[in-house]
Amino acid sequence: MNLELISEMYDASVRAETIIHLGTMAWDEDCASEILTDEFESDPEPLLEATELDGDAIYELFEFSEALRDERKSGWLVKFSTPVPTNFDARGNYSFSWGYYTSKWMYGDDYEQLCRDALQWQSEFVERRRHKEGN
Repeated sequence: MNLELISEMYDASVRAETIIHLGTMAWDEDCASEILTDEFESDPEPLLEATELDGDAIYELFEFSEALRDERKSGWLVKFSTPVPTNFDARGNYSFSWGYYTSKWMYGDDYEQLCRDALQWQSEFVERRRHKEGN
């Protein structure tokens, strides 16, 4: 992966918490990774939203796997995280800690593009928090 992109992610405090390659870890319920199984059983909605699959028709992991095959979604499902910014000052600086963070699942065929998308998500998240705090 591009070292400049890694540096940008580090500087923005964005990390990939969980990386799932759907083509090798989810196309068949029998080969589904434990982490995917746990995430799906815990709360399938973020996974369905990220992959843009019809959540009204998918209740079980085997249905998720089948839908991935049908829609030819064999790329990357990544859970990105970033700290929640607080205490904005007049110059736009803020406080943060990895003890208080948010996450978002994202899907794409190109991992580096997903990382760029995660940087955009983080930037928009910080701006929403800035406006919420009135700065």
